[in-house]
Amino acid sequence: MPWSDEQTPLAELKDRIRRFSAERSWARYHKPRNLAMQVSVEAAELLELYLWSADDGPQPPVEGRSGKVEEEAADVLIALLNLCAVTGIDLCAAVERKLVQNAEKYPVEKAWGRLEKYDELSTPILRAEPLWPVPDLDEEEVRPLPERDERDPEPTRKARPMPGPQEPGEE
Repeated sequence: MPWSDEQTPLAELKDRIRRFSAERSWARYHKPRNLAMQVSVEAAELLELYLWSADDGPQPPVEGRSGKVEEEAADVLIALLNLCAVTGIDLCAAVERKLVQNAEKYPVEKAWGRLEKYDELSTPILRAEPLWPVPDLDEEEVRPLPERDERDPEPTRKARPMPGPQEPGEE
């Protein structure tokens, strides 16, 4: 029977990956540092497929890349499961603990619909609604953004200069 997210236990998947590596005598290369780097490299290859795509454009931006997304996502998971096997991490238990930690860091009343990191959340949300009105538009009603005024090449928001070292006697 083909594997699927609904039918295949994680333990079976981990065992199959372990056997695949063992059949090729790759265990000697599977040290935690190398496997951690592999997770990063495989994730970067997945991310590269989306490079330069517009938020409202096709995802990924090049038609021929769609099939590669599945392959790269699988490579990320294989690398991660290899890392967990070598380091003795029970991934399901770790995810369960992490979700509990995240629930404490990001309580619904403070984090609902917000993008800030947990240490930046200060004001609780008093209602379960977006912070700004979200119009219900038909596609015909959506208009493109106006062109940028070429007479004003400066962005509207300017970066503040970083404070430098102070001279003696300055406050």
